Amino acid sequence: MSDAWLAFLVIFAMLLVIWRIADSRERPMTKSEQERMFFRQTYSLSIDRMLSESPLDRDEVRRLRDSGRSDGSARAIRYVQEWDPVPRDIAAQFVDRV
Repeated sequence: MSDAWLAFLVIFAMLLVIWRIADSRERPMTKSEQERMFFRQTYSLSIDRMLSESPLDRDEVRRLRDSGRSDGSARAIRYVQEWDPVPRDIAAQFVDRV
């Protein structure tokens, strides 16, 4: 084996080790990952459980949703996410089922 080939293999091995070390560090959770984790820990990934246990004011959710405004449903979803930090699709299901 030539010296150049050996040097290439050593450098390549070092880069692989550095890459593995850098990849193994914990990364901060994204907002969507935090929302999923909250939903998993608080409601065990169950919309029915969220409907029965959430402390949200259901009258306010209905008022926002049924306000007659074109963005009423979106406002209700934002309200749910503001007080119960769950993913948008989960908040939308909650608003639809309230």
